[in-house]
Amino acid sequence: MTIELIVYVCCFVLALINCILPSRLVFFTLLAFYVFFLVVARLSGFDIDIEVYVESMRGVDFDLLYYKKEIVFWWLNTKFYELFESPELALLSWDLVWLVVSYVGFKRISLNRESLISSYSTFLVCFPVIMGLQNILRQLLATSVFIFALGFVESSILIGGGVFLCAAFMHNAVAILAPILFSRRLKTISPGFRTITISMAFALGCFVIFLLGSSALGKSNVSTGMDLSKVYMLFLFAFILIGAVFLKGNVLRSAVSSDVMLYGVITVGCLSLFLSSATVERIGMFYIVVSIPILFNTISSLKRSSNRVAFRVLSFLLLAAPVLLFSSSRNMLQSTIS
Repeated sequence: MTIELIVYVCCFVLALINCILPSRLVFFTLLAFYVFFLVVARLSGFDIDIEVYVESMRGVDFDLLYYKKEIVFWWLNTKFYELFESPELALLSWDLVWLVVSYVGFKRISLNRESLISSYSTFLVCFPVIMGLQNILRQLLATSVFIFALGFVESSILIGGGVFLCAAFMHNAVAILAPILFSRRLKTISPGFRTITISMAFALGCFVIFLLGSSALGKSNVSTGMDLSKVYMLFLFAFILIGAVFLKGNVLRSAVSSDVMLYGVITVGCLSLFLSSATVERIGMFYIVVSIPILFNTISSLKRSSNRVAFRVLSFLLLAAPVLLFSSSRNMLQSTIS
C-alpha cells in the first residue's frame, strides 16, 4: 500500500465514525488527515487530465472558444501558476478553494451540526470527489462552487445567481443543475408556479447540454470503459428508496423532500438516450455530489437516533466504498511520491 492509499483509508475510517457518532474532534482530525492526503496526492504525480491542467498553467490562447466559455477556471489556473511557479502549489491552491467553498455551502444547507459533520465527511471521501481531485478537477471545482451558490440562493438571489454563473464559467455543464437552484429559491412560492418555473429551467438546462453535447465537458469526456450513466441513475434512485424506508415507506415524500435526486434520475435517464455515456456519467456525478447535503437533511428530522445512524452509514457506504472496492479507483491512489 502506498502512503496515499493509507492516508485515504484513515480518512475513510474517520468519516465513517462521523456518520455513526458525529463529533467535532473526529471531524477536525479528519480535516487534518485530509489536507495531508491532498498534499501527498499532489506530490505523487499527475493523471492524464491533471497533466492537461498543468500544461495549461503556462498559458493558453484565450482567443479560442474552448477557453473563453470556461474562462474563470482557465484564467485563474494561469494566475495560480504565475503566483507560485509550481504546479503542485497551484493545484493545492485549487484544493483549498474547493474545500472552503464546499464547506461554506454545506454549512448553510445543513439543518444542524449532526447533518453538517456527517454529510461533509461523506462528501470528502466519496468516489466522485476522489475522482475529481485525481482526474476531473474542473468538474469538482464547479460542483463545489455550485454547492456554495445553493447555500446562499435562499437569502440572496444576487449572491446565489452570481456564484452560479461563476460555476458555469468554470464548467459549462453546471447549467444542467439550474433547476435545483430554482427549486431552493422558489420553495416558498405556490406549488403550481414553482412547478412551471422549475420545469422550464429543467428543459432549458437539458437543451443547453444537448446542444453542447460532449463539448460541454471539455477534455474530460473520455469514458471509463463502462457505461456508468445507468449506474449513477440507480445510485440516485437508491437514495430515494433509502429515504422512503426511513420515512415509513413513503416514496413520494422521499422524492419530493429530495428533489435533487428526482431531477437527477430524470435528467440522467433522458440524456442517456441522446448523449454519449461519458457525458452522461459526468452529469450523473454532478447530481450525486450535490445530493449529499440534501440527502442527509432528508432524514435529520427523524426522532429515532438508530434510524438516523443506519441511514447515514448506508448512504456513506454506497458513496465511499466504491473507491476501495474497484481496482480502477484504487489505482488512482497507488502513485508514489516523486
